[in-house]
Amino acid sequence: MSEAKLNEPFYDFDRDNVMTDIVVEGRAILSVVTREALEDHFGAKGSDDADALIKIYLANRDAIDAVLVAHHEKHPDQQPSAFSGDFD
Repeated sequence: MSEAKLNEPFYDFDRDNVMTDIVVEGRAILSVVTREALEDHFGAKGSDDADALIKIYLANRDAIDAVLVAHHEKHPDQQPSAFSGDFD
């Protein structure tokens, strides 16, 4: 089976979140990382720069993606999302 093609993370200004792909069972799944999670747990407080928020996500990708994968496994019918409370 070929590996899933991942898109680069991007900032969704309408939803005020970082959007990223995770891979589950060889499939890329578009997922949400809330600004609040990045601010509360990964040092993004006060950052209004979308590029800075994406960099913070990338620097903490392993921890954040683990939450996204766990969310997908628990709720496969929902878009995986990482909220602030997921990191308490």
